[in-house]
Amino acid sequence: MNILNVLIILIGLAALGCGIAALVTSGNRHKSPGTPHPVLLSCNEVGAVKGTCGCGHATCQKGEFCFAKDNVCVDICPDAMTNVDCACGNTMCKIGQYCDAGKCTSPATCEVDKTTTSDCLCSGHVCKAGGFCSATGACADAMCSPDTTVRQTKLCVCGNKGVCHSGEYCDPSREDACMLSPPCVSKDGSGAASGACVCGDTVCEKGWYCHADKSVCTEAPACNATSVTTKVTKACSCGGNEECNPGMYCDPIKGRCS
Repeated sequence: MNILNVLIILIGLAALGCGIAALVTSGNRHKSPGTPHPVLLSCNEVGAVKGTCGCGHATCQKGEFCFAKDNVCVDICPDAMTNVDCACGNTMCKIGQYCDAGKCTSPATCEVDKTTTSDCLCSGHVCKAGGFCSATGACADAMCSPDTTVRQTKLCVCGNKGVCHSGEYCDPSREDACMLSPPCVSKDGSGAASGACVCGDTVCEKGWYCHADKSVCTEAPACNATSVTTKVTKACSCGGNEECNPGMYCDPIKGRCS
């Protein structure tokens, strides 16, 4: 082999080496190192956890209690009946239970439509002592305003008749104590209603006259005649029954015009 052939072979090998180096460099240019994922340690299920940890499919934070089989992290139970799931020692209490020496106990069911003498469950909701559990399952801790013209702003107990909701009016003297409208100011038919109001067992519209003893609303005011011998001077309601025209006679007892 002469010198020329040797040179040709060496030049070829050098070119091949450069090509391989270029390929390696090109491949490395598009390769980025992977970012390692931190490993979340499993929570200790005895006592409050010391820091962030895995609890089944949940993640607990420092101070919470882990119940891995339920995949939940909860806070320690309060001294009173709980409104949320909570930790009682190494046991998890459900809503409405008490934590007593590491054990969960359930209170009695409230008596319906009566003031509660102790904490109890009202349709699954905690009702405090002194509250009121209605037949609809609502429980209220506060008493409604005794002023029948005041619109309630929150759930409240209306006397011992029931629970009124926000926006309703309370009248403990009524069997149906909670109303959507206030009671009419004038109940004898002498004054027009300034707005929708409750008249006995019915509701009068604005501008109508309430005869509460008969649960009747009339367009005309009550006749002011006290005797069948006195003519009425303007259109009026006779006993909340018939409407008399001017010049007629009203019998307020019978509610008849003649």
